[in-house]
Amino acid sequence: ALQPPAPPSTPAAGGRGGGGRGGGPRVAYSARWEGTLTPPTTGLFRFAVSGAGNAELTIGTHLVATMRPGSPNPAQGTVALDAGKPVPIKLDYTTRGGNNAAVRLGWQAPDAAMTAEAEKAAKDSDVAIVFVGERLGEGTDKQSLNLPGDQDDLIERVARINPRTIVVLNTPTAEAMPWIDRVAAVIYAGYPGQFSGDIISAVLFGDANPSGKLTITFPSDERQGPGSTPASYPGLDGQTVARDEDILIGYRYFDAKNQAPLFPFGYGLSYTTFSYGPLQLAATATGRAATIQITNSGARDGAEVVQLYLGYPAAANEAPRVLKGFDRVELKAKESKVVTIPLDDEALPVWDEAAKSWKTFPGVYTVSIGSSSRDIRAKATFTAQPRTAQPR
Repeated sequence: ALQPPAPPSTPAAGGRGGGGRGGGPRVAYSARWEGTLTPPTTGLFRFAVSGAGNAELTIGTHLVATMRPGSPNPAQGTVALDAGKPVPIKLDYTTRGGNNAAVRLGWQAPDAAMTAEAEKAAKDSDVAIVFVGERLGEGTDKQSLNLPGDQDDLIERVARINPRTIVVLNTPTAEAMPWIDRVAAVIYAGYPGQFSGDIISAVLFGDANPSGKLTITFPSDERQGPGSTPASYPGLDGQTVARDEDILIGYRYFDAKNQAPLFPFGYGLSYTTFSYGPLQLAATATGRAATIQITNSGARDGAEVVQLYLGYPAAANEAPRVLKGFDRVELKAKESKVVTIPLDDEALPVWDEAAKSWKTFPGVYTVSIGSSSRDIRAKATFTAQPRTAQPR
């Protein structure tokens, strides 16, 4: 742990701009620690910075880790170093002051013995299962799409030895998967809680048939999706961020820009398969309803999440498809059921900025039913008349 220097002496400030915990003065100040690190071995070194305040860790010419205020998790990064070759190390720290100002620096050298143990286990096993994860939370920005530390390297090493490698992701958001073509399967578990062992093992052993669907889009690389330019993230001057995606949030951006993601919104596999019949639209008292027959065409009981997306007339200036409803249907092997998803008239209006009201644009609307936002199985159209309503 590094002890920040004492802040500049100043009279105690009164009122709301006063001190931090304990009543001490809150004074902004900065510090820099510099030195030289001589690596004891060659390989990928992991560094972590934690505490309260802002911190940037630079190894050689590489900015390895960035800590921001309010983050409950350490900022991590890796850099490849050569044994016996000294490199400069610099830690810049700033704080608004108060009694909780602190910064901690930790590092871990590559452990050849642990890597060899993992590789041997993969070689001696019928199936290799690699659990990887990332901790994020309030005040923590994801620095890149890659898994933190040397986890991607671990997956690559194991998969080279055992092609029947399964990766279990305990992460709260999308991750890059440079190894996706070299592993047999991926389970996106998210943060499943205290029963995660029971849940994941039931899926791995086939005792449970998965039916979950992604609530986010996994881009194929960092050039895809909103926030993929320096102007939109992290900002050109470190503070000002261009919100240039407008209404194209999430999967809507990928659809509008014709980008093929790694895994689309609404995606999810099952140990069985499902077939979709033709789509029927029927009028109801509140609008219309979409009806479709779903068949479990495989040999296992399972569940499918049927998704309804709406396409607007061009004048509405909306995304190509917008999720408007879904339903989860459980089916025994070879069983069929009819699924009905309502599409009320209240689901049609979009915000008209000029009129400052919600407006249903006249024209042809397309209803798409699918297993994900990119796996559309059936379509139908209807025509709507113009309608304006006051904001609800």
